[in-house]
Amino acid sequence: MPSKNELNQEARRLFVSILRERGCRVYDSGQGDLEVRDTDRHWRITIRSVRNHNYAFVRKSQWRQTDGQLMGFAVFNSQGQSPQLFIIPAAAWTDPGPNLSRVLKERNYDKPGQKSEPEWGIDSRHDLLKPYLLDQVLPPGYGAFRFPQSADI
Repeated sequence: MPSKNELNQEARRLFVSILRERGCRVYDSGQGDLEVRDTDRHWRITIRSVRNHNYAFVRKSQWRQTDGQLMGFAVFNSQGQSPQLFIIPAAAWTDPGPNLSRVLKERNYDKPGQKSEPEWGIDSRHDLLKPYLLDQVLPPGYGAFRFPQSADI
């Protein structure tokens, strides 16, 4: 069974390959965020992966909620099928609406006794993420990301 690091590397490889195949320019230093240019603008994509629909997160101190920031999220399963790939804009966390708030989490850990660092998280068990599937937000031949509005999900 691949380690968490190996899953993240595989997710990164898949995102780079598919984004390039769909016409994006991708700059990959092998670590940190991917720098991506579609036909419209420049993006920074942070890659995360999970196995079997678990929870994934990024510390708030490591991920800025800016307009050009995206989360590339891969869900691997134990049956060896191709992973589900999602691209979610940072803005979805800042204004998730009533449905997405069940999936996109903001955890501040500011209650007495809580010691974890604040984080932005994803509960990958919900079908509510489907509008953010890579094939939906960057269809083959389209050339630019198109994201749904949180209120529409």
